[in-house]
Amino acid sequence: MWSDSDVSLVIGNNTLISHFSVPGGVPSFSPANALREGRKRGLKLIVIDPRESEVAKRADLHLQIKPGQDAALLACMIQIVIREGLYEQAFCEEHTRSFDTLDEATQPFTPEKVAAAAGVPEAQIYEAARIFGRGPRGSAATGTGPEMGPHPNLMQHLSLCLNAICGRHTRAGERMPNTGVLTPEAPVFAQAMPPQPQWLQEGERSRVVDDVYETTVLSPYGPLNEMPTGLMADEILEPGDDKIRALICVGGNPALACPDQEKMHRALADLDLLVCVDIKESATAQLADYILAPKVCLEREDVTLLTDIWHDKPYSQYTQAVVPARGDEVEEWQVFWELAKRMGVTLELNGEPVDMETLPPKLDLLRSMTRGSRVPIDEIAAREGGHVYDLADVIAEPADPATKGHLELFPEGLGDELATAYADMDANNSDYPLLLVSRRMKYTHNSTGPELSLLRAKNSYNPTFMHSDDLEALGLEDGDEISVASRHGDIPGIVHRSDDIKPGVVSMSHSWGGNPDPEHNVDTQFRNMGSNTNRLIDNLREIERYSAMPRLSSIPVSITKRAP
Repeated sequence: MWSDSDVSLVIGNNTLISHFSVPGGVPSFSPANALREGRKRGLKLIVIDPRESEVAKRADLHLQIKPGQDAALLACMIQIVIREGLYEQAFCEEHTRSFDTLDEATQPFTPEKVAAAAGVPEAQIYEAARIFGRGPRGSAATGTGPEMGPHPNLMQHLSLCLNAICGRHTRAGERMPNTGVLTPEAPVFAQAMPPQPQWLQEGERSRVVDDVYETTVLSPYGPLNEMPTGLMADEILEPGDDKIRALICVGGNPALACPDQEKMHRALADLDLLVCVDIKESATAQLADYILAPKVCLEREDVTLLTDIWHDKPYSQYTQAVVPARGDEVEEWQVFWELAKRMGVTLELNGEPVDMETLPPKLDLLRSMTRGSRVPIDEIAAREGGHVYDLADVIAEPADPATKGHLELFPEGLGDELATAYADMDANNSDYPLLLVSRRMKYTHNSTGPELSLLRAKNSYNPTFMHSDDLEALGLEDGDEISVASRHGDIPGIVHRSDDIKPGVVSMSHSWGGNPDPEHNVDTQFRNMGSNTNRLIDNLREIERYSAMPRLSSIPVSITKRAP
């Protein structure tokens, strides 16, 4: 956990702007303060990012990588850690499998070859591996950027392998990080879960892509299944009795946020029913059959349920509504309760039936959801304001021999993914020589922000950020109108000089623009609404096995100046 880490390796995450991080990275809450405190106690911060992001500017070591080479770089760091004996042999022998296979398979990723492909000095790769390997505490954490780029499954797995071989896991007798206030108290064992390959072939199967089933995600309340969003447009458009015909969209904006924007618009128009529950008339809501107005945060009572285990300490807060709701606004969950009642469906929460005769108080539902929590929800609700609870530390217990598993370092299929990543180190595209990556902008969050006049005054479009060297090579000036083209499409943009980004890289924020139908003429309005980078993406061309994640970043593009 961050509070006692000696080193943190942050791969493509910019918590100072996104205010989101998985455990091990810069904490999501008060990240600037957490980063200052970490640096004061001597924490070493390593950042891998093609841009000198706000987090990278504060790093001890920043590897300004070529987008898409994250997996290769991590494979190389694993090799350095192994070759120099920086891994924890006893932990690997007891808790991992296939160490020798991982070692052999990553040997082709030499520092010399990876440095040339990734565009970072060899010395920096060695330094990063040595700082991380010597730890002794701390972990590698990935972010949205590389998780949307090439080889995201491989990149994520290799980051976990790096943590595993360095023994960056809680041991028996050690204090666990915050296990939550609203989750049940349960023993925690210092052991690995065995692999769950059945999760890859359970539940609904995609009608569009072979070997893709419902994706299983872990939550504090157990595994949850959902179909991959990247295939949603195709599951709507594909003919058949099982096609998606109705969509209830709660606060989301697939018309702007999903890959292959023009296909997604065709899909949304093809639905028999589209219902949006949203506080604004988003691009998706403009296409809806019905728009339902939800209460906003100050109009409803709420508790820190989503963020319960993200806090460094056992913190929770229950807050009553501050102002009364307006008109016929409802909470989002009430929409589904009302539908279920009319359909004669009895809902359950955490194994308990929900009252389907009279709309239940929200607190009753939260009691069911948090049954057996370390602090009763009623106690939290009765307290004014937030509170850090004085709970007994959760100490990891020795492994249970009956259920103990191992961390599988080299699962089936990993060899093929490593081979593809190795081949990609030599890939070159002369027709589309630049790589487009996404970036966070300070005054917007995904598609939220431009509709607010104060924020719109700061940014009315999403600039196309490029390095000075690339502007000079293309004969462009700051503020020029340009065309950004991929194999799949092209969009207009306005170029901005940004020397914090690696030469050869183009950076634009996502989820801007509007309806791509020609009658809406969005390409003549990009100075007022920006352009949607999802028009450049083919959601079926390069997708990940199992997850069907399309390549949403590191998109090969070309840039040309638009005619006056």
